[in-house]
Amino acid sequence: MPSSQVFYIGGWGYPTSLTLIKLSLLFQYLRLFEIGSRRRLACKCLIVIVSIWGIFFTITTVVPCVPVSSLWDFTSMDTDERHCWGQSSANIAVGIGFYATQCVSTTLLDMIVFLLPVELFFQSDTPRKTRIALLCLFGLGLG
Repeated sequence: MPSSQVFYIGGWGYPTSLTLIKLSLLFQYLRLFEIGSRRRLACKCLIVIVSIWGIFFTITTVVPCVPVSSLWDFTSMDTDERHCWGQSSANIAVGIGFYATQCVSTTLLDMIVFLLPVELFFQSDTPRKTRIALLCLFGLGLG
């Protein structure tokens, strides 16, 4: 199997795992926030945003070209028949722009997901069990 095929298959896990990790944290946060609170609503909105983000970047990773085989087989067709986008684009500026967009949006979403429950941690009426759970979640994010 050519190395470009291995790279293609291995690349699927990156946006998928980023999405699933963020969603798992957000669903855990739903258990912490009171029903009807603004934080719970923000958490639900983030679940939708992260899901859309994940679907977009996963699809563009799984189907970077049409046909997909043109990603690693340059001999089967003319460059006019090859249609690639995102990181696989023949235009280097498009590829770099796509990669930078993915990196910046990943970082911003990570920061928002991390900061969402911070206020809850510092509230005086937050139960000890909830604080310990939040510390554990924050600790997992540091690893």
